[in-house]
Amino acid sequence: MKPLEELFRQIGTFPKYGIAYNILGLEEVRFLDNNMNETVIREVPRSLARGIYIFSYQDGELVSIGGRPK
Repeated sequence: MKPLEELFRQIGTFPKYGIAYNILGLEEVRFLDNNMNETVIREVPRSLARGIYIFSYQDGELVSIGGRPK
């Protein structure tokens, strides 16, 4: 989750909910802000391990709520 936390720090926002894909050539981060507006970033941090990550921002930190990194 650290690579995703750093990504959100760099863009200056943290999502309410999101999902990141880093599998089989699919590299993207999709997230919903507090107004439930969707944003799609068509790349992932280079240091993000392969897998699918489902996350939310809770109590000041990015928390995994599912998914299974490989």
